[in-house]
Amino acid sequence: MALNDPHLQVNDVYKPRLKVLFNGTEVPFALSAEITSNNWYQADNFHCEFAIWASPDFGPAFWSKQDEMKLDIQLELEPPPSPPQAPKLFAALSGKGAVTATPLPPPAPAPVSLIIGLVDRIEIEWVRGVVRVTGRDLTSHFIDHRLYGAFPNQTSSQIVTTLAKKYGMEADVDATTTPVTRYYEGEHDEISNGEFHKSMTEWDLMTFLAQHEGDENGSFNVWVSGNTLHFKKAVPIDQCNPWIITVEKPEYDAGITRISSINAMDLRLQRSLTLAKDVQVVVRSWNSEDRKAYNVGSPKNSGSSKSNNPAQKYVFVRPNLTKDAAQKLADNMRADITKHERIIEWSDAGGFKGSLALTPRDAIELQGTQSSFDQRYYIDSIARHIGVDSGLKISVKAKNHSTESQAIA
Repeated sequence: MALNDPHLQVNDVYKPRLKVLFNGTEVPFALSAEITSNNWYQADNFHCEFAIWASPDFGPAFWSKQDEMKLDIQLELEPPPSPPQAPKLFAALSGKGAVTATPLPPPAPAPVSLIIGLVDRIEIEWVRGVVRVTGRDLTSHFIDHRLYGAFPNQTSSQIVTTLAKKYGMEADVDATTTPVTRYYEGEHDEISNGEFHKSMTEWDLMTFLAQHEGDENGSFNVWVSGNTLHFKKAVPIDQCNPWIITVEKPEYDAGITRISSINAMDLRLQRSLTLAKDVQVVVRSWNSEDRKAYNVGSPKNSGSSKSNNPAQKYVFVRPNLTKDAAQKLADNMRADITKHERIIEWSDAGGFKGSLALTPRDAIELQGTQSSFDQRYYIDSIARHIGVDSGLKISVKAKNHSTESQAIA
């Protein structure tokens, strides 16, 4: 099932309105906002502009005394207007038709929260009369704090839940059963004894755990949305409900090419010829407990090649991995590298109902190019810009390796 209707009509587009809350109170005269939602363990970020002279309660004095600001950037959607009733009314008044009740306009949807985050910087442009704030989502809690405390004999899900509660956040966690001490045999004492605070942040630890959890059926992902910290098993791309972009073949008439129809304002397709070659990843590790050196590769059978070109080889050195852990790391690193072979970027007006629900955990499916670009893509980032004059615009960057690429063994 698709996340969108690729044949949505223009009259189904909703009109957006920007709304920014600070401690539950709306900050007046919000001029614009840009929210970027990221994948691959990155924090989401935002930029907002307000008219500084429009309200005496939110003038320079207000912005200059803030030590910590938690903003909730929302979007209200005004539904499309009801069909015009003038023909029916004229028919009724002229005696040529019956008077019918005018249908009520559809109810306005509840405001959609695009991001809840902490302000990192406040900048005032005095002459323009504008205050600009920038910040990150609540991932910043974990990024900005070094790891303190010990987690002896705890699982990944228990550690993530503990860190979420530390900041009063909700935890949406898939339960895990493996004690984290088994993931890194040479570093288990550091995790148990709380020594990682010398070099790791809380976010470093959670991404480390996400990369080492999972099985042959899928890995884990960790991210923040709103006031919730998620630690979930990733959904395979072929099992996602995708957002569909449909392109129709251009028409040729008397030497003139008619631009093809597409349910987007812009679409760009990229392909890296470097990564289009075979990619080989080698992980080397010396395990001090086994007193063995492991040298594993992905794919395991590197003798086969899809072309006569030499393979791109990447070598990673990690300490104290078991052979199985080294193989899993090699497979995961190769999967991440090959996702950059093909990249698509598309943008739209963004007022379509449902587009606000699109997240970096979803997939994009391109159809109709009649080329190898027609496939599903992992979303890398989603940027949404809302302005009082420009309305809502959305741009998405997604990537995936070619369906012709060699599969991971």
